[in-house]
Amino acid sequence: TSHPERARASAMAEVRNVNVGILGHVDSGKTSLARALSTVVSTAGFDKHPQSQQRGITLDLGFSALRVDEAPSQLREKIGSLASGTQFTLVDCPGHASLIRTIIGGAQIIDAMMLVIDVTKGIEVQTAECLVIGEIIKGGTCPLLVVMNKVDLLPPASRADAVEKMRKKVGLTLKKTKFADNFKTVVASAAPGGQGDTVQDAEGIEDIIRELCAMMPPTLTRYPNAPFVCLVDHCFAVKGQGTVLTGTVLQGTLAVGDTVEIVEIGEQRKVKGMQMFKRPVQCATHGDRVALCVTQLDPTDLERVLVAKPGHIPKTKRLVAEVERVRFYKSAIESYKKFHVSLGHSTVLAEAIFFSRPCSRATVPLLEDDFSFELSLEESMKPPTGQEACGAGKQFFALLTFDEAIPCPPSAQLIASRLDSTSHSNSCRIAFAGQVVDLLPSNEACTPVPLKVFKSKEKKGIVERIEGDGETAIVKGMFKKETDISAFLGMFVKVGGGEDTYSDGGGVSGSGDFDGNGDFDGSGIVGGKIVSTFGKSGKVKVHFPKQGISKGGSSKEVTLVFKKNVFGKDKKELFQ
Repeated sequence: TSHPERARASAMAEVRNVNVGILGHVDSGKTSLARALSTVVSTAGFDKHPQSQQRGITLDLGFSALRVDEAPSQLREKIGSLASGTQFTLVDCPGHASLIRTIIGGAQIIDAMMLVIDVTKGIEVQTAECLVIGEIIKGGTCPLLVVMNKVDLLPPASRADAVEKMRKKVGLTLKKTKFADNFKTVVASAAPGGQGDTVQDAEGIEDIIRELCAMMPPTLTRYPNAPFVCLVDHCFAVKGQGTVLTGTVLQGTLAVGDTVEIVEIGEQRKVKGMQMFKRPVQCATHGDRVALCVTQLDPTDLERVLVAKPGHIPKTKRLVAEVERVRFYKSAIESYKKFHVSLGHSTVLAEAIFFSRPCSRATVPLLEDDFSFELSLEESMKPPTGQEACGAGKQFFALLTFDEAIPCPPSAQLIASRLDSTSHSNSCRIAFAGQVVDLLPSNEACTPVPLKVFKSKEKKGIVERIEGDGETAIVKGMFKKETDISAFLGMFVKVGGGEDTYSDGGGVSGSGDFDGNGDFDGSGIVGGKIVSTFGKSGKVKVHFPKQGISKGGSSKEVTLVFKKNVFGKDKKELFQ
């Protein structure tokens, strides 16, 4: 058996680790709940950041663990053997609106989600944003446990009625989300009277653990054979040992002695040692919370980084992602506008250009298609109306151009927000989300995009007069006198109303064709072809098949519809 296989088997045999994200509005009691549940604390647990202690709120991700086999005996007796051999890694996420970047980073590493609600206040603004993030990151497929916290603050006489009323309100809200059939609710008081610090002080802890155990599937989705990737959230120096990088393994397996790359700085280091919640280990695999010790690495400018198999994760300034609008986002989502795009722990401004194709082409790799179909530029991703899904029948993509190069794991998830919106607003700031489809081959923004995305354009003119041959018309008003008309020669125009498109047989699309009389499929729409310029004022000659122009006649409106490849290197290259 090879070294990585032995390491992987050893890691998976030791413990079943489940990453549980604790999310919710600021001051809902998340950190108190994590403290009450935990049997071991990491170096980044329970608001150890100095500013967190000063301000009294969580400012960074906090990590601790509940090893059920090590819980107090009275607690183990209450929950039974459901969780034997299981370790819950608790990811305490900030609740303040200004820290949404950190919340997004924390949500990406979880297997289950615990949504903490102050039972005296109900669902608040950031509670809703946490639900949106949970929907995006896990598609609503991960178990959701709603903890209605602070029940000790309710008057005892009306407590039961108030809890039931809140339970119904929460249930109605969740029925509108992707978690509709995948959530449970429990009541708790993590810190009765504001003083509780331990499992013994807290109320409802056994119910939380019991529900977590019951909700978890027998096996978790893991990719131990994939190239190693670890999302690191804290870095610090240990005197006499080296630099410690703590994070969560997103995929793959790592053993002591392996070489890793710190992607952001492009440097490689050999792993000197590893720990999981203060226990030395020889290996780590997908889903594990791990501390990696390396040498000769200055942690001063490092905090949130990606550590990976050398060469596995490239940096890019441009990528294409399949995206979907967040239905709770009310503002316009327009092409050529900038959004804050979060990938891993990185959040960088990026310009977005949206385009689409029919859903019937969804199985064709985007950059390998023969382009016999049409990729259409989308000026915006409009909000859905009624029961209609946004872009029904379309598969939406975004070309994202970042202000600076960022590391991008293959098929990574991304979230785009407008964080310049006020954090005190009652509206959702998360605009769209999706998954990386392709990294473009160059980091240089001037390199042409290897996509044919067409923007439809239209020009209109008037038939000024018909020449004596009865087949040629002079059309005015379609072009300005300074326009280079050479790119339009040979294109077809129509005289008359209707929605028909048309083609010379070699274009991108066409639902109408010339018949022998200059008519489009007998619809009464007369068609002609631009054959030359006429004078220097922007007029053109249009040739119509014999007798065709008589159907339109003088002074009729002429319409030219064409398409332009928005990413084409040649700006004069036009299509019909």
